[in-house]
Amino acid sequence: MSMQVDPDYLRGYAEQIEADRDGALATLQQFCREHCDNRDGLDGTLWPARAPLEVMVEFTLNMAAGAHAGMSSLAYNLRYSAGLYDRAEQANTATMETVGQRWATVDESWEAHPSSAGGAFTGGAQVSPAPPAFESALGDVEALAHGTIGDINGVIKALTGFDLFSKIMEFAVGDWGRVRYIGEGFGELEHGFRAISRDLAQGMDVLAPHWTSGGHHSGSPAELFEETIRQRWVPGFDALAQGCNAFQQECEALAQSYGYIIGSLVFVTNFYEKKIRRVLALLLSATDWRKYLGTFFRLVKELWDVLVGTAKLIWEQTVMWKEQIEFMCTSLAHMYKIFRGDFEVFQQG
Repeated sequence: MSMQVDPDYLRGYAEQIEADRDGALATLQQFCREHCDNRDGLDGTLWPARAPLEVMVEFTLNMAAGAHAGMSSLAYNLRYSAGLYDRAEQANTATMETVGQRWATVDESWEAHPSSAGGAFTGGAQVSPAPPAFESALGDVEALAHGTIGDINGVIKALTGFDLFSKIMEFAVGDWGRVRYIGEGFGELEHGFRAISRDLAQGMDVLAPHWTSGGHHSGSPAELFEETIRQRWVPGFDALAQGCNAFQQECEALAQSYGYIIGSLVFVTNFYEKKIRRVLALLLSATDWRKYLGTFFRLVKELWDVLVGTAKLIWEQTVMWKEQIEFMCTSLAHMYKIFRGDFEVFQQG
């Protein structure tokens, strides 16, 4: 079996791995903390969404921390191996000087090559995630809701003591614009993890011809290392990227679902608001006390229908919202199950 090795190429790839670790990976970790872990506005009925969002952020940061430690080990092992090859070359050189023409019988399997690594390796993946642009989804809803029921809210509160506008705003206080913001952040993480994956693969392409073992299935350190990079580390970062992409889509679906709930609530209040306006007009124009009294009771009934209808809708939409959260959690568990083997490279040690 013939083996070729240039220790400087091992060191060059070690430097590239360290650049990915300290550059791209560290940048993505910081980005995740600043943007994906920002849950401002997830209040009210949006509070349950915090759980799956927190889980995904924690998982991503844990995997990144594992990757950081693992990449340190990769770089260390490459440098250590390069040192062993250097010492072996020195030993072979000394032996050749001693035995003269018999040098070929000492170690026929090892061929030393002069270093030519130069700038063959990259300085790490170039990653510059763009901070998501936050757009609050509450402003338009608050204006629409106030325009819809603001005129009659005082009447309802005076007759029943119930502040309808405040209650609706309690329900709508969660800002689903933040969910979209977090999702877009995970989209940026996806691109970053894919960049690291490509950079590791490209670096291995450079190293492979300069650290050979003479054939496949030899079990040599060179072959085992290449398998580790191509079959574990590259798929591992690809899996992280796919997970971030899937979670971005989940966040968008969650935001759309919540927006639909709020829109439905505004719609039903708008429906009752029109009916109440008509009854109020009749009440104000009544000249006979019998008509006035009848219209007054009709107004009370309409107000009661508003309260009952709104409460019913809130309950139905809350159940639907609960199911959406459960679906999101189930999707996360399923995603982890699919990529579990690929994630194991970040969980060693």
